Amino acid sequence: MLFFLPGLTSEITKSSIESTLSIVYLGLIPTVIPYLALAYVTSRVGASEATSSLYLTPALAFVIAWMWLGEVPTILSVVGGAITLFGVLFIHIWGDKLPGRVKRNIQIGG
Repeated sequence: MLFFLPGLTSEITKSSIESTLSIVYLGLIPTVIPYLALAYVTSRVGASEATSSLYLTPALAFVIAWMWLGEVPTILSVVGGAITLFGVLFIHIWGDKLPGRVKRNIQIGG
């Protein structure tokens, strides 16, 4: 699709190698590799189990920002993360024991 972008080649030649490599990095590492990993996991374990792993993304981003970048988490982000993780755990542990009417509402989203 980038080939249809007018002036792409002239802009690439004008830009520095650092900025070009940054764009290539942002296109590959956080976009393509996770997409391929999710496709691989989905083919192995199924869609519902594979997409449950997407709930790890904010938690990992939280830990990486704290440890690697030195960003101190706010109390609101800690409480929000705890609520989210509790909700995921609740559905995975006790979801089979819920009455049918509640299960249907959860699956429909209402």
